[in-house]
Amino acid sequence: MMKKKFLSVYKMYVIRKRGCSQKSAESYVSYLKGVNSRSMRELKYPDYLEWISECSDYKRIHEYICELERSVPLLSVDEDTKGKYSTALEILIQFVFEMFYDNYKWPQFSRDKGITLIKYAEDTDVDIRISNLCVDLKNEYIRIVDFAKCIFGNLFEEKVYDFIPVILNSDMPVREWLATKEYLDNLSRRGEQRQDLTEEEYEILRTRRIRYSILASFHSGTDSKIEIFYRNTVAISREDYLSTLRNCLAHEYMHYLHYSYCKKIGNDDTYNDDEIREGIAEFFGMLFTLYRDGHSDWLFAEKKYLDWTKMFNSGWPYASALYMYRAKNKENLFTERIWDFKSNGCI
Repeated sequence: MMKKKFLSVYKMYVIRKRGCSQKSAESYVSYLKGVNSRSMRELKYPDYLEWISECSDYKRIHEYICELERSVPLLSVDEDTKGKYSTALEILIQFVFEMFYDNYKWPQFSRDKGITLIKYAEDTDVDIRISNLCVDLKNEYIRIVDFAKCIFGNLFEEKVYDFIPVILNSDMPVREWLATKEYLDNLSRRGEQRQDLTEEEYEILRTRRIRYSILASFHSGTDSKIEIFYRNTVAISREDYLSTLRNCLAHEYMHYLHYSYCKKIGNDDTYNDDEIREGIAEFFGMLFTLYRDGHSDWLFAEKKYLDWTKMFNSGWPYASALYMYRAKNKENLFTERIWDFKSNGCI
């Protein structure tokens, strides 16, 4: 009975908060039932929806939903259905979070003096704010910190795994990057072969520079914070949009962990090295994106890889995989430079 009532409230949430039609909302309820029943039948999982509907502990509910999410790739359904299952579960996490939001206390956040953890910059016009974005990102923030604990374990002291403030900024900053010779040569060849080039690509050939939008920034110091330029990306759906922002948040949070650790041990060589610092953050961000394992996350990962290859003719995140693999058994992960890091062709 409780499960039926819970799913009814979930359906109303999808209609009112997500702007979906009655038919679409019923479809999401059907996807939830589908992933739950298939995981019970094929993987011998318990009835997680029943447990969720009767539980009053937010963290426990979050664990139940994560178990259902992990079951999706193992189910004997086509990829399109798996994508729908994942989307329904992502909405479920947001729904449950909002149910508990008023009473939920952020763990280990000692610097919160009555302000919202994720908030818009004070001068942000109400008309350009995005509905429920703070709530969505807070939910992702919990996941990112939990994921970091799983990856790094006791490498960092418990107090380092903190929730630093995140500011949503409406500015739209842009940077320029010198295009690689290989990329420019490839554009020239395409032009000679009369393959269509975009206006952006013609501009790159002319200026030899690539312009790109800055999506986020980490500000180090006593009052460390993360700034997300939430209007500096476009997407065809809210899920695609959120996959971009959560990757940015994971990337910047890794900068915070890296910075905190280097300051603690008194050696910030690797943090001051742009390639290693950015490579590690990109690698962590990519790991988290693939861990999320939603359809929009895989699309984002593919686009990210192509963007990095276009700008740098290599995949920095994957070069960082080499760094982390070689350093993983060292006592101080971020202190020793891997000297063939740049000479092995990864960068």
